[in-house]
Order: sequence, then structure tokens, then C-alpha cells
Amino acid sequence: MPELADDKKRRFISQYGLSEYNADVLTASKDIADFFEVAAERCTDYRLVSNWIMGEVMRYLNDNKITISSLNIKAPQLSELLLILKDNKINTNTAKRVFKEMLETGRSALQLIEELRLTQITDSTVIEKIIDTIIKTHPKEVVSFKQGNNKVLGFLIGQVMRESRGKANPQIVNQMLTKKLKEHEQKG
Repeated sequence: MPELADDKKRRFISQYGLSEYNADVLTASKDIADFFEVAAERCTDYRLVSNWIMGEVMRYLNDNKITISSLNIKAPQLSELLLILKDNKINTNTAKRVFKEMLETGRSALQLIEELRLTQITDSTVIEKIIDTIIKTHPKEVVSFKQGNNKVLGFLIGQVMRESRGKANPQIVNQMLTKKLKEHEQKG
């Protein structure tokens, strides 16, 4: 006997640790529930899988008025993309871009990331050089930060991200830039 929707919903909550709302949305359709379970076999960050299916995947389905069975990529391909994202090889914005490319071309996330050179920069020496350049080219903002304007940090992070064409790991940029600015603050 096939699993009833309510039983599946309860199982999604207990087995995958999903919220009642997420479990409800994912089990509303057998095809979406199956897609989630196949994706969750490879990518065990169940919340990430759930959020992507409920966000990017369903948005695409709704915008294009198609069902998940008509989707140009399958659950294992989504898992591959999410594992790359989880490993910090790309950031969320890049993952969304790759997802769109995957849908248009049917090609794998890894192929697209390599071809389009989208791998995230995590090398601290490369990021440090970019940060040094930004600090030198934005002295007014550095002074403003020294005077206690913490809002300017977001602007400077944005400049580093722009200079790296969105490839720098935002968490590393935030940590390194904050440290550099505090060191700069103590010098001046």
C-alpha cells in the first residue's frame, strides 16, 4: 500500500528534520516528494535541499507553468550543485546562476562551473590583495569606519565582491576586512 500524504509528511518531519510547513509543501505532490527524497540521498543537508526545491525549483516550475517531471534537470543533478555550494566552492548567487544554466543547457553543475570559471576565491592571499586595494582606493570610507560608522563595512565588502567579480567568499571577505580595518584603526 502506498504511503499516505499525512504519513509521508510526518516522516519528512522526523526523518529529515523539516519544519511542518516545509514537509507540507514537499509532500503536497508525490513527484515533488520523490524529487526531494532522491536529492536528499546525495546531499544530506536536508534543509538546503528543501529550501532550494521550495525556492528556485518551484519558482522555475511556476514561472514556466510546468511540472517537476518536465524539469530539464533531475534530482541527482540538483544534489551535485548543492554539494558544491555546501563545500563553499561557489556562493549562493553563483549557484543560482549555475542552476539557470543547467536548466537551459541540461549540462552538469561541475562542467558549467569549470567552463565559466565560477569557482569561489577562498585563497586568503588573493582576497587580502583585493582588500588592500579597496582600502587604498576608499580612504574616506576607512576614516568613516574609524569614526564608528559600521554601516560603511557593507559598502567596502560590496567593493571587494565587485572587484572579485562576485567570486570571493563573502564570509572570508567579511572576517578579513573587519580585521584589516581594526588594525588600520589602531595604526591611525
